[in-house]
Amino acid sequence: MNSPAIFQNGKPEPCPERFNIAAYVLAATEHTPQKVALEILKAPGQLEKSWTFSALAAAIQGTATGLKQRGLSRG
Repeated sequence: MNSPAIFQNGKPEPCPERFNIAAYVLAATEHTPQKVALEILKAPGQLEKSWTFSALAAAIQGTATGLKQRGLSRG
């Protein structure tokens, strides 16, 4: 059984060695807040949940706020 390709333009570039996904999502939210950023699939083609950049940013910021309220600091 062949799975549908997610990336169809040749081999994707590797992530940089130091990659901050939170910073990437927060930056993308400014330009494309309603664009789909993440999809969780049950099986190929069966969508479980879809997150926009703005929804993902809200989750990141909420988690950061919760951690800060519990005494954790940046870094």
